[in-house]
Amino acid sequence: DNIPGVPGVGEKTAIKLLKQFHSVEKLLDSIDEVSGKKLKEKLEEYKEQALMSKELATIMTNAPIEVKPEDLDYQGFDREQVVAIFKDLGFNTLLERLGEESGETAEENFEDINVETAEEITEDMLVS
Repeated sequence: DNIPGVPGVGEKTAIKLLKQFHSVEKLLDSIDEVSGKKLKEKLEEYKEQALMSKELATIMTNAPIEVKPEDLDYQGFDREQVVAIFKDLGFNTLLERLGEESGETAEENFEDINVETAEEITEDMLVS
């Protein structure tokens, strides 16, 4: 996940500390209550990194997104742009599916794609 955390503090120790202190902030405010001299030293030394790691791992659920359902209507794809990208990346099988080699049209290959239009955006659409 490339989130640094506190060096020397593994998953088991981190879970134990979070269960005991309930949050990273409370843990860092209560380092003197942590058992183990080396663990205390690591937490003190990497305090800022621990806070940054929490921020990096936190998913913002209140991000300002202004999207209307009608803005999300499927308008098709830009065939020329897709073909150019597929050629550039060497996606020959996908090019064939687009009918690039066989003369078929993309519509014939993608008839079974189900596209639905949402009347409104709900939170359960954004969170799995």
